[in-house]
Amino acid sequence: MPTDPGELICGESGKGDYNGENLRIEVQIQHQTVEMTVDASMSDFDIDTLKLYQKVGSNEILRGTDGDWRTDTDGDKNTVLSLFNLEPDDYIIELISTANGTTNGRIHQYVVITVCSTSNPTDNPTPAPTNNPTASPTYNPTPAPTLQPTNVPTSNPTVFPTHEPTTDPTNNPTVTPTDNPTVSPTSDPSAAPTTDPTTPPTTIPTSAPTSDPSSSPTIDPTINPTVDPTKTPTTVPTISPISTV
Repeated sequence: MPTDPGELICGESGKGDYNGENLRIEVQIQHQTVEMTVDASMSDFDIDTLKLYQKVGSNEILRGTDGDWRTDTDGDKNTVLSLFNLEPDDYIIELISTANGTTNGRIHQYVVITVCSTSNPTDNPTPAPTNNPTASPTYNPTPAPTLQPTNVPTSNPTVFPTHEPTTDPTNNPTVTPTDNPTVSPTSDPSAAPTTDPTTPPTTIPTSAPTSDPSSSPTIDPTINPTVDPTKTPTTVPTISPISTV
């Protein structure tokens, strides 16, 4: 089956794996367009034919072919197709190639960039466009960007962001996160964790810890504690107990 990159809105770009068959990309023009450009020149395989069809009901009407002087405004066969006066509608970009999907085991990539100039531009352009736009814009921008972006984005974002971010992030994250987080975090963390945790914690913690731990635990605990301690230990133990062994 041919690669299916989904539908674009004119002004967006598409990128993905090319599998060696004809590629058809749906694109939607939402406003009366003075000029539309379809640029596939950044694809890393040879494209034999680049066409644009308009979807009219169940029919497809050819609107332009790259290199055809009657429809392509630049008149050159250069994998860049430019057309004038397209009405708002659904269209199909078709890339025809005899290239294989791979070369020496490397999968080929298609890149299609669409640009539309309109006679009906936005009534509310940004009053402060960036002076330093990105040189590598995303081919797959989020459809629901945040309304409150951070003023101080990280200079070292993760290359493997989670697909399931928390819906209730902390307002007070640690400034020194661990380099070795647990793979099985507790579902009932302490509300008052210690500021001086033990460096070699036990691998077999008690299932019934005391609710009244000693404020001065021994620094030399017995390695063979009794399994039946006295319920009423003396408050004045002997300083020099006699060994019965």
